Amino acid sequence: MEPKVIILDEPLSNLDPIGADEIMDLLNEFNQFGTTIIISTHDVDLAYRWSDYVYIMSNSKLIGQGTPAQVFKEQELLKKAGHRQPTTLEIYHEIERRGLAYGKNSPKTIPEIVSTLKPLDLMWVDVPPKIKEGDSLNLEVMYGEYATQSPYEAINATVLHIHPDGRAIVELKRKGIKAGRVLVYDTDNYSLEEIRQILKEGEMVFVGAMGKKSKNLADQDGVRLDVTSGVIDKSILMALCGKRCLILTAGGMVDHALKRIREYVEKSGIEFTVGVFNREDSCKLVEDTDDRPEILKLQL
Repeated sequence: MEPKVIILDEPLSNLDPIGADEIMDLLNEFNQFGTTIIISTHDVDLAYRWSDYVYIMSNSKLIGQGTPAQVFKEQELLKKAGHRQPTTLEIYHEIERRGLAYGKNSPKTIPEIVSTLKPLDLMWVDVPPKIKEGDSLNLEVMYGEYATQSPYEAINATVLHIHPDGRAIVELKRKGIKAGRVLVYDTDNYSLEEIRQILKEGEMVFVGAMGKKSKNLADQDGVRLDVTSGVIDKSILMALCGKRCLILTAGGMVDHALKRIREYVEKSGIEFTVGVFNREDSCKLVEDTDDRPEILKLQL
């Protein structure tokens, strides 16, 4: 018998695992020799792992269709049809949410799930005497050859094994850091029009003011200030989170702010853009000058 099409209704219903495997082996053999297999089933695991194309029915109506990967990722469609996600897909999404698997996959079998798993990220580190296996460590920020997924990474680690010499094997958990920028505006050459353009076109999301003069100028012109104390440190922290920050200040406080930020950059090794406005007469839209990269130009 060499049928071109075989139509089956719930072929694995009431079968034990061995019997189900035997039926599937038989269907695979037919399919291998060119027979089209059409199965009607409520078994989402069977439909997901075995079919090439899926039609979703509800109340005798076709409500969805596509490849298994396409159909079974549509939560609302499955809910409407009274179905759940296949077990392998549920397991995969759970380990993906925990950061243990690479994303955007649709594994159908256990080996395919295993192939999506991320390898352990291990490192030898020196640990304090009171640290125990299972404890968490904050390794702060890594960059260069130690940052594998982005230029800068905040690293937390779990201690897996402590060697008698005081060193430990830890599993790393990485979080990429996109450094932002801190720009200083010298209010000795204050222009509200310039400030407004900087805020708009520079996409500044965090604004601080240092000194009574700068605070009064911002207040009288309605410039929103996010911070008026601890401005430099708070701006650095915001820049480390990828934000663009503007500091309004004047006179020697401009150089003081630049010095503090440069000291942090040199000490930490984390680089982000630092610039100052209104230290030169001409200005164009935020661009670095060739001779002094810490000076930015702004032209209206």
